[in-house]
Amino acid sequence: MMNYKSVLLMSMSESESAINDIVKGIMRLMALPFSETMDEFFIKALSKNYAEPAEHLINAKIEFLSAFKSVLDKRIERLKEVREKVKERAEVAKKEKVQVE
Repeated sequence: MMNYKSVLLMSMSESESAINDIVKGIMRLMALPFSETMDEFFIKALSKNYAEPAEHLINAKIEFLSAFKSVLDKRIERLKEVREKVKERAEVAKKEKVQVE
């Protein structure tokens, strides 16, 4: 006979398993925009009845990748600014070193 504690632990285990499945599913979905195989699937395998939903999904992937590109572009610009500040500090340090000697 199972007691309350074992039922609770089993429920938690099942909950954790469900959460893990959800996380894995989300990770797979996140990888889809980078999969050319899925694009080929939509082009070759779907019947004409699914052309509109497939087009919608492809448009969503384009938007997702464009957003991802924007985030990367912003990060690249920020790193370029940081690089310039580091260069400036290095030049100041060189000048100070030369003046001391």
